[in-house]
Amino acid sequence: MKIKKLFVILCMILMLSITSCEKVTEFPKASDDVIKGSYEMLYMDGTKKEKSYEYSDAYFKNEEFNLDLMRMSYNAAYSYSNVSKNGSLDYVFKELFTNLGYSSFYANPYYFEKTDLDNIGMLFASKKVYIKDKDYTIIASVLRGGDYYYEWAANFIVGNEGDHKGFKTASIKYIDELNKYAKSVNAKDTILWLSGYSRAGAVANLSASYIDNYINYKNTQEWLTEEYKIENLDFDLELNNLYCYTFEAPNGALDKNTKALNEVTKNIYNICNDADIVQMVLPKSFSFTKYGNVKSYNLADDSDLLKKTNELFDNKYKNKVNLYGFSFIKTENSTEIKLSDTTKLYLNKLDETVYTKKFFEDEIAKIADIFETREKYSELFDELIEEVFSKVRTLDDANLKKLTDNLLNNFKDSVMTSILLKSQVEDNIKKAFDTVNLKLSDKAYTKIGDIHSVLRSLLFNLLKTDDLGNFGHVAATLYVNINDLTINHYPELIYAFVNAIK
Repeated sequence: MKIKKLFVILCMILMLSITSCEKVTEFPKASDDVIKGSYEMLYMDGTKKEKSYEYSDAYFKNEEFNLDLMRMSYNAAYSYSNVSKNGSLDYVFKELFTNLGYSSFYANPYYFEKTDLDNIGMLFASKKVYIKDKDYTIIASVLRGGDYYYEWAANFIVGNEGDHKGFKTASIKYIDELNKYAKSVNAKDTILWLSGYSRAGAVANLSASYIDNYINYKNTQEWLTEEYKIENLDFDLELNNLYCYTFEAPNGALDKNTKALNEVTKNIYNICNDADIVQMVLPKSFSFTKYGNVKSYNLADDSDLLKKTNELFDNKYKNKVNLYGFSFIKTENSTEIKLSDTTKLYLNKLDETVYTKKFFEDEIAKIADIFETREKYSELFDELIEEVFSKVRTLDDANLKKLTDNLLNNFKDSVMTSILLKSQVEDNIKKAFDTVNLKLSDKAYTKIGDIHSVLRSLLFNLLKTDDLGNFGHVAATLYVNINDLTINHYPELIYAFVNAIK
């Protein structure tokens, strides 16, 4: 009996000692230290430059917008660059995230092979940490926003209802891969860090919103929107542990869906250069927008930001567009443009400027008016793009170059007749496809003819005389300023902006 009492006392002492001890965690404690490093960013002109970054696990203690996490998210979002296409994982992403203490690297098969155009390249890494008083697996996932195969073609497949079809299909595939990856690293309580630039930003935006909708359903048994219902997440995730940062993302969300999910998508931050046309499309008149928060920069009055950005961007940036007009008559200061062997036009500079944002907004509105509705656009383009690229993707590099060269040369040789005659357009396309032994369906050529009529209306709209009497005002502006206009989407410029924001 005494032995039994002694045993009970010993057990009580043991229990007391266990409960009084500090928690011994399975995962290492998250460090508040800042890790500094650099990586090679591939510039649009083909050069590479070292770019610095700072990272800390402590960023994930903050559940609101975090400027430091935003900057690191952009470095992550662009770390898909310089990727080896031979199946190797030895590239910027792995090097960068290894330095941050992450491991278990994975790239989906599409990163290294040509597959369906509605897919997307994905990169994953993870890290086990004790943070927020709990053991977590941080899953970092980066979606490919450039260096594409054919996935970019899905940007133009909008569908006739719901969220953007091309982005949505890629989002569903991302969530499937995310589940597989989470299982592979035995993730339970999870912090999800998702980032994407350009097209990848749109896919990340939709993916995060669908996950938010699922989390809400799991907690309340109520779907806030019927757009896409995730069947299951194979890991535990709460709204305050999802961190999604997108950069220059096109609009892919239907307006009514964003309103339905407004309260649960506050963990999504879309960082947008106000003068970048990519983040302005698809048009708002088609009821497209973005889930979550939109944080714009490069506004017309951000003089300090523009000054700092120019310092980081080697003084290459302008945010105004010079305006020009076409003329058939050569003047002293005009620039000659040769459209064909027999056709010449002249550019005359006008004494005025306009902010790039307003210029793009005005022209996007005009284009949307010509297509009239989303449904009409979808009817014209969706099936045609799917057919063309399902055939083009079968070509090897040599035949792909042959096809594109023939298309360009055929249209260059008959630029005026191509503009005016539908039959000339069809002949040019048939000739180019014949050279690589590809055939399009009769339905495809019917679509091409319909598109030709719409695009001809658009071209005449761009060429018409404006209120000031300048012929071809918009077309000339696009032609002359193309470098200044496209620079607004350059990865190196966005890097400069996000690091100049205070």
